[in-house]
Amino acid sequence: MRTGTTAITALLLAAALVGCSSGSEENSDAKPKTSAAAPSADTTNAPTAKDVKLEPEWAPKLEATQQDATADCMAPSSTACSEAVERIMTVVRGLDAAIDQSGKRYAQTTAQIVKMQDAEKVYIDEGCAGDPAADDPNSPCTKVVAITVGASTLQMTLITDDLA
Repeated sequence: MRTGTTAITALLLAAALVGCSSGSEENSDAKPKTSAAAPSADTTNAPTAKDVKLEPEWAPKLEATQQDATADCMAPSSTACSEAVERIMTVVRGLDAAIDQSGKRYAQTTAQIVKMQDAEKVYIDEGCAGDPAADDPNSPCTKVVAITVGASTLQMTLITDDLA
């Protein structure tokens, strides 16, 4: 019986010590400690990089740039194609900046953006806008088609990367 009483006394003493340990004299004036399991209000609503989804915002913007772009760029020398390229790449640059700000890795989307930037560089460097020779199917200017098709491909890579 004496062993049982001693065990109960030890348990009660341990429970009392655990209960009092958070209110020691050193911390008696300090604010109560928050549990690691209970996040503060500041971090509860803050999205993490994994929570970021760019597709809902950027897919409609990319889709809007596609309006007639493929048809317009059948003639890479045309003013309509030049304007389509500029319209598309303006949105692509915005998306690229949003990816950087998100902190999330968008591997497929970033790779597609690089392809589109390379195609834009060819379009500019070759002087495709306004040059009738640009409309020749063997002209390097036909790479501009990669830009116009790239915007719709970019929508698909965004979906894939958002799910990753």
